[in-house]
Amino acid sequence: MFDWIPRLETERLFLRQRTEDIAKRVIQEHSTAEQLVFFNTSDLLVLQEEKEKLAKGLTTWYLGFIVWDMIEKSTGNNIGFCGFHKWEYRHDRAEIGYAMIRESAKRKGYMSETVPRIIRYGFETMNLHRIEAFVHPSNVPSIKLIERSGFSYEGHKREDYKKDGINEDSLVYGLLKREYTSQS
Repeated sequence: MFDWIPRLETERLFLRQRTEDIAKRVIQEHSTAEQLVFFNTSDLLVLQEEKEKLAKGLTTWYLGFIVWDMIEKSTGNNIGFCGFHKWEYRHDRAEIGYAMIRESAKRKGYMSETVPRIIRYGFETMNLHRIEAFVHPSNVPSIKLIERSGFSYEGHKREDYKKDGINEDSLVYGLLKREYTSQS
């Protein structure tokens, strides 16, 4: 259905790119049913929220995003996403983010398969100098994933973001292109 969307590939996944332009095109050219598939929801209210976000503009002159939906090759299911949700063009820096959205896909190594591919794209295609990761201190699986991917611990940001009305802390990790290149 979305064969025109650029994608990457891993052993078990197709990584379907999602940018602001691609999302807008899906909304303009595809049916509501197809839009629900693209945004991985069955909830029309969630779809409406996505449309409102796009209408307000997700990219500014210095900050953008590029995300890939994780499509399981064996089932065609969208099981999660991974990408750069804060891409600062002027500084060649981006923040990586990821999440599994299907409980049945968790703890099967999909994110360990995806994150290195996205990091490679960031350094080799986007020509990033630095990739950052912010992780909740209690999220041990994510901390292990980031550390296995070569990131260095850089600090602790107190009350960095708000979740469900509560200010949460973040652990700060960074990976520089020269560190990535020396590991490869």
